[in-house]
Amino acid sequence: MALTGPEAGTRYLIKNNVWRIGRDAANDLVPGGRSAAAVSGKHMAITREGQSFLLRDAGSTNGTYVNDKKVEEAILENRTLISLGPSGPRFQFLIEEDVGDGEKTLVQPRRFVLDRDGIREKKVEETHGSLIREAVDKARAARESGKGGQTEIIMREMLTKAVRRSRRNLKIAIALLTLSLIGGGWWSMNTIGSLKATKTEIDSKINRIETDLAAADDPEKIEALIQELDGYQERARDIQKSLLYQLGVGDEEHDYIESEIKKILVAFGAETYSLPPEFVLLVRKYVNQYQGPDRPNMERALITSRKELDRIRAVLKENNLLPDLAYMVLVETGFRLNSRSRRGAAGPWQLRYRTAKAYGLVVERGNDERYDLEKSTKAAGRYIRSLIADFGAGSSFMLVLAAYNLGPTKVRSIIRKVEDPIKHRNFWYLYRTRALPPETREYVPKVIAAIIIGRNPDRFGIEAPATI
Repeated sequence: MALTGPEAGTRYLIKNNVWRIGRDAANDLVPGGRSAAAVSGKHMAITREGQSFLLRDAGSTNGTYVNDKKVEEAILENRTLISLGPSGPRFQFLIEEDVGDGEKTLVQPRRFVLDRDGIREKKVEETHGSLIREAVDKARAARESGKGGQTEIIMREMLTKAVRRSRRNLKIAIALLTLSLIGGGWWSMNTIGSLKATKTEIDSKINRIETDLAAADDPEKIEALIQELDGYQERARDIQKSLLYQLGVGDEEHDYIESEIKKILVAFGAETYSLPPEFVLLVRKYVNQYQGPDRPNMERALITSRKELDRIRAVLKENNLLPDLAYMVLVETGFRLNSRSRRGAAGPWQLRYRTAKAYGLVVERGNDERYDLEKSTKAAGRYIRSLIADFGAGSSFMLVLAAYNLGPTKVRSIIRKVEDPIKHRNFWYLYRTRALPPETREYVPKVIAAIIIGRNPDRFGIEAPATI
């Protein structure tokens, strides 16, 4: 059963002894949706061997994951979770005695959520709102499967449930609510479809503008494109906030990496609707790098140096800073806490002499407090708070990361050169216009990638304790 993408909730019957999944048309299942970009032409196969089913990766580029662990082959059991790449389409393997009429696909209502013990059916809360949500889900699933005329049946079912669950004095109110839903159900579905189509069109235009921005070099054209982008982003946000859109579309799963980036930006107070494709691509690159060549550094941070990581997080939290900023140490030094750069930066936070002195550290021959984990973290925290004071919190917080890498003086100099330094005192503007140097353009995505894996080590095959 597909768990993500446009096919979410669809069940596929395994008829043959060998059943293949991949992007090539010759496969038994060709995944769709944005996350299908992670799928190889021939990604994996499921082989029936007697009463057992064996999954084999077909040499895919991004790997195959069973219950969030990368595998070459694995025996499938009932309710096994399968992922095509760490951020690709996700499926659940189900063993059932009755699979219906033998059709290739059977559409299910989208009522499943993930948890660490597998997928279990979402429990419907005992509220009027949840009953409406369940009814809309069922109506949508019936429509997608081509079964028309189901609304009255679904509403009668919801009414029966409501009457059984409710106290006597609420039965009349619930009946009226359900009858109202019968009258307005199809109007709601049509409106949801219209909102979804409009947002899809806006997203397409945003992607086109992002592509044009990446190639533009004329300042006037760049300014016009960014103004156009801001307008479309505002329209898309308004649609996302609408109740019907959240009810009908808001629960659909998006690309995993992009979704995680946006969650981190929300935590930073730097939420944005559209992300430059190059930025997302770099985050993916470093996520893959931390799983591959730089895996020792990631394991050093999450396992070997776990006590140090937890202490850094605790100190940051004590200073009212986001604990996830501890992963900046991973980017700076790979958690080699005694590191020293050719430019003289030293310690876990790679503080330079003047910065360290300015924020209270002793830097003398034989007594360099930049190497002291506790003291250097407190100094780095004070430095970051100072950068926040200079560049602002909220949507400007990404500039703080840029300034930590490049230096606040250079960032100020870059801001002064833009046409409108007040309006364009914004990381995404500077990123899209390539005003920031290449090193900084890569540093920020690298920090985000480290935070993504640090928050979700199990998903990336790293068995690490939970963070504090």
